[in-house]
Order: sequence, then C-alpha cells, then structure tokens
Amino acid sequence: MVNTSITSLDLTRNDIGRLGAQALAANTKITSLNLEHNRIGDAGAQALAANTKITSLNLAANRIGDAGAQALAANTKITSLNLAVNRIGDAGAQALAANTSITSLNLEGNNDIGDEGAQALAANTSITSLNLQTNNIGVAGAQALAANTKITSLNLRNNNSFGAAGAQALAANASITSLDVAHNNIRDAGAQALAANVSISSLYLRGNNIGFAGVQALAASASITSLDLADNNIGVEGAQALAANTRITSLNLESNNIGDAGAQALAANTKITLLNLRKNNIGDKGVRALAANTSITSLDLRENNIGTAGARALAANTRITSLNLQDCRISKAGRKALEKVRDRFELLVL
Repeated sequence: MVNTSITSLDLTRNDIGRLGAQALAANTKITSLNLEHNRIGDAGAQALAANTKITSLNLAANRIGDAGAQALAANTKITSLNLAVNRIGDAGAQALAANTSITSLNLEGNNDIGDEGAQALAANTSITSLNLQTNNIGVAGAQALAANTKITSLNLRNNNSFGAAGAQALAANASITSLDVAHNNIRDAGAQALAANVSISSLYLRGNNIGFAGVQALAASASITSLDLADNNIGVEGAQALAANTRITSLNLESNNIGDAGAQALAANTKITLLNLRKNNIGDKGVRALAANTSITSLDLRENNIGTAGARALAANTRITSLNLQDCRISKAGRKALEKVRDRFELLVL
C-alpha cells in the first residue's frame, strides 16, 4: 500500500539503497525528505531528481558523484538541497550552479570542489545559503564568491588555506551576514580586513593564527555580534580588547591562554550572554570575577582549574542557566555547592 498522506519523511541510516530511493521518487505527496546515510548512489539521486513535489531534500553521505549532482541540478522544485559528504567535484558543482530554484545548498565535505566549482557557484543568483566547508577552494575561488551579491550565509571552513588574500576579498562583500572561514590561515591581516566589513554579524575564525593586532581590529567592529576566535593566539591583551566591545553577545575564546587576567577583563563586559572560555588556564580568581557578571547566561569553562571557591561563586550566580565545568577537577565541596542548586540550571555539566 502506498501512503498518500505523509508530507515529511526522515529515513536516516536505513540502508534503503538505490531501489528504496527509486520507490520514494514515485511518491507525489512528500515535500520534505531526509535520506542521509543510505547508499543511494547516483542512480538513486537520478530517480529523486525526477520528482516534482519535493522542495527540501537531504542526501548527505550517499556516495553521490557528479552524475547524481547533475541530475538533481535539472530539478526545478527543490529549494533546499544537502549533498554533504558525497563525491561531487567541480563538474557537479558547475551543474548545480546553473539551477535557479535552490536557495540553500550544502556541499560540505566533498573534498574535490575547487576554484572552478566555486567560481561557477559564485555566478548563481538564487542561492542565499552556501556551505562549501572542507573542499579544495583557494584564493581564486574565495575571490569569485566575494563578488556574489545574493549569498548571506557562507561557510568556507577548512579549505585550501586561502589565507589573508581570500579573507581580504571576502571582506569587500556587502551581502554576507554570516561567514565561516575557520582553519584557513588568514592571520592578522585577514582578520583586520574582515573587521572593517559592516554587513557581517556572525564571524567564525577558529584556528587562523590570529594575534593581538587582528583581535584589536575585531574588537572595534560595529557590526559583529557573534564571534568565534577559538584556537588562536590572542592572550590576555586580546581578551582585554574584546572586553571593551559593546556589541558582541556571543564570544568563543576556547584555547587562547587568556588566564585569570583575561577572564577578569571579560567579566566586566555587560553585553555578552554566551561565553566559551574552555581550556584557558583560568583559576578561582578569574572564575569568581565571571560569577559576579550579570549578563552571562551560558558559560563554558571546561578544562580549567576551578577550585572550591570558584565553584561556590558560580553556585551563587542566579543568571547563568547553562554551565559546563567538565574536566575542571572540582573538589567534593565545590561539587556539593553546585549540586545543591542544580534545579536552577537548564544544563549543568560537572
């Protein structure tokens, strides 16, 4: 019996293969379909491409190559397409770039999409959200994407280390509001260029060898409200510079060696609501200062050195609703103080 009422279907990790995909392709009611991790291959993708009802399609991790991508590119109904972790290269990306119905496209982890694929996608005028994380895009690809005026959310994390030149090109774009260029070795010059952009509000710069000069520029940004600088080299001075910013509400400084002095500076900020200071050599002095802050509601202090005094100070804070203290070697007395108020937290990890 064929079901005629289901409009949204999730069959993640069911090993339905090519035959299952072909059967589902004949359905005329489903508009949202998730077939992630099902080994449907190019044949399954080709069958689904012929469907005229599906608008949201997730085919991540399905061994789909350029042939499958080319077939899906011919579909004119799909608006959201997830083809992450497949085997798509420049030819597949070029075909998808010619599609005019897709507005959200995820090609993360295809590894083989390079500058030619990025240049083709840059010419598309319908896509507003594009994920090209973990591919092989260099400076030329980044420069091409920078010229696009429709994309508002762009993820280029972990590409071919396009460096400062790629970041400087992207900084000139006026439509992107969310940009992820983590692990691309953009350094201070790239950070300084991005800091001057006035459209980006969410910026992800993890693992980019950014030091004080780059952080100082970012701290002066008038548009950034969410900033990820995990795994850089900002130190105490960088934390102090960021503490003076009055627009950032979400800040990730994981693994930056800011210590107690950096934590104390950030504690004086009254705009930050979400703060990640994991693995920063922070002790009780810094923790007590953070506990006295009145704006933070989510605090991650994993892998720091929190003693009984720090734990008790955090237990006394009534604004924090999410607190992660994993691997902090908290004393029995400190744990007892926090467990006593556990009901006050939405999330408490000890």
